[in-house]
Amino acid sequence: MDNILPFTPADDARIQRTGKLVAVPKLKVPANLSGFDLTRLTTPTTLAWPPELPARDPRGHPSAPKYRPWKKAADSKVGIAGNYYSFKAGRSVPCHSALERRFLACAEFDPNIVEIRAQYGLWNRYEYLEYKRAGLRMPAKSKITLDFMVTFTDGVGYHYHAVNIKPYLLALKPPALKRLRNEFSLVDSWGITHQVLTEHSMPSQTEVNCRRLFANMRFVEDIGAYQVHAIALAEHMLQQEVLGTVDWEMTNAAEHFGWSHHETYRIFSIANYLGYMRLNHTYDFLPYKPLHLHRPDEPILNFWSNPWPRSAQNTSQILSDSFRLQLTAE
Repeated sequence: MDNILPFTPADDARIQRTGKLVAVPKLKVPANLSGFDLTRLTTPTTLAWPPELPARDPRGHPSAPKYRPWKKAADSKVGIAGNYYSFKAGRSVPCHSALERRFLACAEFDPNIVEIRAQYGLWNRYEYLEYKRAGLRMPAKSKITLDFMVTFTDGVGYHYHAVNIKPYLLALKPPALKRLRNEFSLVDSWGITHQVLTEHSMPSQTEVNCRRLFANMRFVEDIGAYQVHAIALAEHMLQQEVLGTVDWEMTNAAEHFGWSHHETYRIFSIANYLGYMRLNHTYDFLPYKPLHLHRPDEPILNFWSNPWPRSAQNTSQILSDSFRLQLTAE
């Protein structure tokens, strides 16, 4: 017991204030040079499917599903690599680490995001033109790849956002900060925003729930064909004041609509995918556990986790401004 007693009066005051015997250091906010933060988007969005995308983005890369990643999963040197299917990419997506896979799973169920492209090629356009005028091939070392490029739309314009996935401890080290500045300088001239995401913005519980939802969609070929059913199921479930276990609610909904048990799970997952209802990812999504949904009358809760204090910069305003630019490829 002696080793857990307060060592100083300050420790005693902290323990009485927090109820914790061990002081937990505060997390430092990863650098965000563009000021845009996708984890701050709290507008209740529903995703129209299929999303309308331009043939190419402002940098000339094809939009999904014609886009092809610049690196394969096998090119990963560190981390657990793999290929994972994404409807928003229209193909299998190469991930170079388990953390990249986590981001993909979470981004797939964020209705604000309409397109996901991984291993996105990037280079300095002025340097490229110099090599081209000289008749030389641009060396590979002058090209880099972004972990992800995701797309937002308001139905009129498009906003492109680069995401660098890093473990928290690595994101704060000088090499990562140098890479961040380099990536930001390359995308900023195109009106593309950039940020670093760590495991603290993507809880493992959210990934697990999203992957369970996605597993229910494994036989889906056309998400849009389920849209009417997804709206009806969301309205039915959100009208109930008390929800039972997941399987109990699916069984009741199946009887109400005349669907099969498996089809109800599938439509429930699509309703979450399109944003007609929002699963509370604080809790496990399992058949024998209570079903927790965010209610329409509840304060808007962010899809992502965000332990950082709110920045003085207004993400919603930055996104609004970028939409007014209508960053469409011409």
